Amino acid sequence: MKHFIHTALLLTVTSFFAVGCTDAIVDAAIDEIKENIEDNVDEIVEDVSLDTLTLGKEGNNFSLEWIKKDTEFNEVIYRDQEDFREAVMEGSTAITRRYDCTFSEDAGESVQYTCVGLGTPGPDNDSADGEITLSIQKDTDYAFFVDGELIYNILSYSDDTLTINGQ
Repeated sequence: MKHFIHTALLLTVTSFFAVGCTDAIVDAAIDEIKENIEDNVDEIVEDVSLDTLTLGKEGNNFSLEWIKKDTEFNEVIYRDQEDFREAVMEGSTAITRRYDCTFSEDAGESVQYTCVGLGTPGPDNDSADGEITLSIQKDTDYAFFVDGELIYNILSYSDDTLTINGQ
């Protein structure tokens, strides 16, 4: 009986030590994983590069340049206050897309711009020139933005003058 009690106590003490050691090992592993995640998050944040969209103005003409840095599908949208929206560029290739937009017609309540350049290249041709026509209602603000991003570029046409962000 003495051996039985001694063996039971030895097993109980051993299990307490094993659980204590296991908890300490698990806690140490968790702490190391947390440190690695925190280090990696800092590295990821530093490496993240957002796409940029820039509208440039020259007289009553403008350019639209989208520098796409990732390979996720996205679109450049233009939208008015009534929530009319249209995609003018789209793709998943990390390249620079650019349209040069030239005033082409005054249609009374709106103006037309012909935009030529590498806007939405085909899957096998990343140098194809594209052409689109944008219709801009006079005295209406249009937001140009990469879908899902904050809006920085506002274009309007009033009194025979194109304005981009107050320029």
